[in-house]
Amino acid sequence: MATAHGVKALLIDDDLRASAAHKERLEADGYLVTLVTDVNAAIALIEEAPPAIVFVGIGAKGTGSIDCIQRLRTNQLSQHIPVVILSTYLDERAERRRLRSVRRENW
Repeated sequence: MATAHGVKALLIDDDLRASAAHKERLEADGYLVTLVTDVNAAIALIEEAPPAIVFVGIGAKGTGSIDCIQRLRTNQLSQHIPVVILSTYLDERAERRRLRSVRRENW
């Protein structure tokens, strides 16, 4: 897998245990990761210094994270930034909204 050496990334995840694991894995892949726990903090950070990519952690329930992605997609400052969902779950709501699953090796 290619590394993302020095690519600025934003990780949005309110699960502290999962976010630590996601952050560690992304940094091992070469991303420069900034972690926030909610979409309001993410939007504020994007206004200051937009990242090249946004990673959103989705837990078993997934509903709050789907709303987060919708806000990112409707905001003029963030709608062009690629969003990657980090999860072991993909619920029906995500599938209905045409979110597709891609293995980590294929990012």
